[in-house]
Amino acid sequence: MSDYGVDGIPCIRADIGTGRYEAYLAVVPGEFLSNAYRKLGPRLLERNVRSFLQLRGGVNKGIRGTILNERENFFSYNNGISTTAKSVTIEELPDKGRCITSFTDFQIINGGQTTASLASASIKDDAPLDGIFVQMKLTVILDEGIEGDEFIRKTSQYANSQNKVTAADLVSNHEFYLRMEEFSRKLYAPSSRGSTYQTRWFFERSRGQYEQPKMKMTKSERGSYERVNPNSQRFDKKDLARYLNSAAMLPYNVAWGGEVNSVRFQAEMEKTWKQDKSIFNESYFRDLIAKAIIFSTTRKTILHQDWYKERTGYLIQNVTYAFAKLIFEVQKLGKFMNYRYIWDKQELPDFLVADIINVAFITREVFFRPNVGNVETFCKKQDCWDGF
Repeated sequence: MSDYGVDGIPCIRADIGTGRYEAYLAVVPGEFLSNAYRKLGPRLLERNVRSFLQLRGGVNKGIRGTILNERENFFSYNNGISTTAKSVTIEELPDKGRCITSFTDFQIINGGQTTASLASASIKDDAPLDGIFVQMKLTVILDEGIEGDEFIRKTSQYANSQNKVTAADLVSNHEFYLRMEEFSRKLYAPSSRGSTYQTRWFFERSRGQYEQPKMKMTKSERGSYERVNPNSQRFDKKDLARYLNSAAMLPYNVAWGGEVNSVRFQAEMEKTWKQDKSIFNESYFRDLIAKAIIFSTTRKTILHQDWYKERTGYLIQNVTYAFAKLIFEVQKLGKFMNYRYIWDKQELPDFLVADIINVAFITREVFFRPNVGNVETFCKKQDCWDGF
């Protein structure tokens, strides 16, 4: 272990109660991981699902940035690593207690990017690694032969399996979204079309929020819950960004897709938030829902048109550009969209739906002009909107 910069790694043994493997938890110095990678190279990651991805991706760039600028926060920011070994030596060391003093066939099966980024920063940036620590889960495989190899393979596979975390997920706790969530739970929309009860527009700030309460409900309770919170009125952060950027006449952002559009919306929202967050009030939320009604009505209306059925595709592009063009034409006439009226009625008046059909048809015609080329690429450009 001294070859890797440490005399031992303090650890805790987890009493799993199985004869197939032993489990240990530890906190390892960044220097140890860097030295191990520098000495063993790719052999250290043979059972990892990926080799080092260099610094091309945002995650690895972020790891490097933390190493160079926030070493003291590395342990908190990093998810840690998962490792395996065929055997380990455990000794009691003075002032350290129980420590791992040697490994046999040590492998990093999850955390290769963390390990290689530490080595890369040490070599290329001459970055000091003292003060950097990483949490480690170690599985010591007791099975031998084919069974042991299969167990290692599955351990590596499952350690690298997780639900994708999107850029929209990462900003869920911003106060703006917390505020929108609060309004969505306490503000009831006016009843519409002769309904005898009011409903809510359920903002799903975090994925799974809508379904989670239903797990403990009876059938009757679920019915009541879904009546007050209809699935058709559930929307998430990507939906919110689509509604608001369409109304803000930024359809080329929406055309980039949910992830990119959400990031761009977030950047602009944070600028406004810093200037005056009081504008994000109940009235703002009601207007947001009115914009959601325009967006969803436009989508449904387009789907029912013969000209769309004859040549389907590019639906979201059609919706967002038609919405933006509608707002543009309203403003050009010196008028404004009465979002409060739409909130009160929970639907659009017939004359506005008729206008949407006309605008959506014109939008569709522009998409398929001979000089447009690739429609998806065309819609992502501000020049496209300027042309409209």
